[in-house]
Amino acid sequence: GLDRDDLAQVAGDGGLQRQQLEHGLVDQHVEAIDLEVVFTHLLREVGATHFSRGDDAAAIEELTLATQHDPRLGSAQQNLALALEDAGRADEAAAAYTKAVALSPKDALLRANRGLFLLGRGDREGALVELRAGVEPARGDRAALLTLGNGFRRAEKPDEAVRVLRLAIEAGDGKPTPALLSELALAQNAAEDAAGAKASLEQA
Repeated sequence: GLDRDDLAQVAGDGGLQRQQLEHGLVDQHVEAIDLEVVFTHLLREVGATHFSRGDDAAAIEELTLATQHDPRLGSAQQNLALALEDAGRADEAAAAYTKAVALSPKDALLRANRGLFLLGRGDREGALVELRAGVEPARGDRAALLTLGNGFRRAEKPDEAVRVLRLAIEAGDGKPTPALLSELALAQNAAEDAAGAKASLEQA
């Protein structure tokens, strides 16, 4: 029969086998999670590519799948909102924007895009809330600041537009693009600063 030492050895081997099995299951679980993450991000990228090519239907299909696989992926929700907006599906876009902002409240470009979307729906006050929420996190991000400035000008807040567009100039390498200077000139003109607008246009 088995003596005390034999029983201890069997018990030890069993514990080791169980530990190895548990580690194997954990490794498989982690690998499955990694594959799911990769797949979800791939869906998002494919959807974004379709959107950039003007294929809203394909973009919406891929991005909807991405948000279903990972409802917490804010970038997929934002891209879905843009595609739905472009496709004229305003109510669905509004819902996607709401989810995106809940997931990424400090995403300045998201705030700017949602602000422009709300302006297009006639919700000026709601748009201003979004645009103002985007200013602080946009510092240093020229593209986001330019979009915010455009939004403020369209919302008939030219003074805020000028301030934000000047931040956009500071955010770059000191060489503002013609598009940025043209937007600044429009804002300055709306703010009744004709001399400033002229100077910006001349610099552009």
